[in-house]
Amino acid sequence: MKNILIVADGIVAKYFLERLFVARNNAHHYTVIAMDEEIFGGENLENFTFYRFDPTSFDRLKQVVSGYFSQFMIMLKDGFETVSVYNNLRQISKKTEILMLDLWGLGGLEDDSHLTVLDGRGIVTARLMDYLPDIPVVADNVGLGQGEIMEVKVPVGSSFMYRHISSITQKKWRIAMVYRGSNFMIAKPNLMILPNDVLLIVGEPSVLLSVFRSVKKETGQFPSPFGHNTYLFLDMRAMGEEACLRLLEQSLKLHEKLNSKRLYVKVVNPTLNLAYEKLKSVGDERVAVTFDFFGRGVEQIKDDVFKNDVGLIVTDNKFFSAHKRMLFELKRPVTTIGRGDADEIKKGVILSSGFGDEIENQSAVIMDCCAQLDTQISLYHFGALSGGEGAEEHFDSLSKIFGRKVEIVEDRNINPILKLKNEQNLLQFVPFTKKISKKDAFATFSNDMNRLYARLSDNYQIFIPIN
Repeated sequence: MKNILIVADGIVAKYFLERLFVARNNAHHYTVIAMDEEIFGGENLENFTFYRFDPTSFDRLKQVVSGYFSQFMIMLKDGFETVSVYNNLRQISKKTEILMLDLWGLGGLEDDSHLTVLDGRGIVTARLMDYLPDIPVVADNVGLGQGEIMEVKVPVGSSFMYRHISSITQKKWRIAMVYRGSNFMIAKPNLMILPNDVLLIVGEPSVLLSVFRSVKKETGQFPSPFGHNTYLFLDMRAMGEEACLRLLEQSLKLHEKLNSKRLYVKVVNPTLNLAYEKLKSVGDERVAVTFDFFGRGVEQIKDDVFKNDVGLIVTDNKFFSAHKRMLFELKRPVTTIGRGDADEIKKGVILSSGFGDEIENQSAVIMDCCAQLDTQISLYHFGALSGGEGAEEHFDSLSKIFGRKVEIVEDRNINPILKLKNEQNLLQFVPFTKKISKKDAFATFSNDMNRLYARLSDNYQIFIPIN
């Protein structure tokens, strides 16, 4: 049995003792010192001893604390009295653990390794913050209390909803539990996250804050979470006047259609022609054009992308083919413009040879792009649809995400690329994997439809980096 001393006064102490009386933990003995007799309650409890006197009196306090106590607790309504009682107790015992409630921001006690200060203001503030929308709820009294345990509610429209846990890249953090209504489920790879689920996540505090923002991000945010701005690189000498004009025109249209904050245009090797005059005239608050007369070349793209918070890069097929390894290393979506016009895109297209996490990994970007461009979405599958109920569940969920029917075209005999070859005004979503970034002489013999992306390069294509 442990002996615990409680020095109590005020409304907080009164409510604490009321709860302690109800708990009736007979394993320990509690000695309570207070000035107000009402704080003692009306019950006679065998494991409680009550004293009524001023605890700031050292002599009176020493008489009561003459025996051994494993812990002192100080809960008073006055800051001066709190410090006075602490000093008295520390004179009586140098090493007894003291828990002190601080409602005033008391300082100067940091050197006491046997003292725990409970910041009452911080606790109340944290609880009030918990009831505000879109504020991270962290475990203050579990683990280190530094925010390494957090819960976050999945809103309707979140990029996390209708995704299996296995499809979500979790580096330096993990989904531990999923709460759904009054039930909880241990996180398993095949568990699908639904709207209004509450996720219990653990990991590095700084990482969890980023995860919180990602979960709360709703549709209509692309190019976020990759970045907030769009980027266009023009080499006027290598690309030519006509190509530069077309790239600028289509970039401006995509910038207006998508939730892009700003379009950054970097121009190297400026040439005096119609494209140059057009570039000089488009600059405003949302379009920034920079001319580089020193010809640093493509090596400056990396610096531009990270410095300007770029989330989408726009280019053409020729530049993409020549520099796709460098573009892959940027880990940003890249859009290549087709022969048509961005205003005429009618359908988003996904090609698949087998159901897997890649499709789910792309679903948030697909959802955003198609919603903002107001296009339908079709998934073309070559061969038997694998994945069983999990695949069907995911495709059905994609329909809910888009708010429209997702067309699933399945054919075991005809390659979908042959079907789409003669179609126009498509936007193909291609997972930007390491294989795509390399020269692929054997792509023709592969059953991976995305490795044959060049067959559909007359249309618009967006290459999405896969974690």
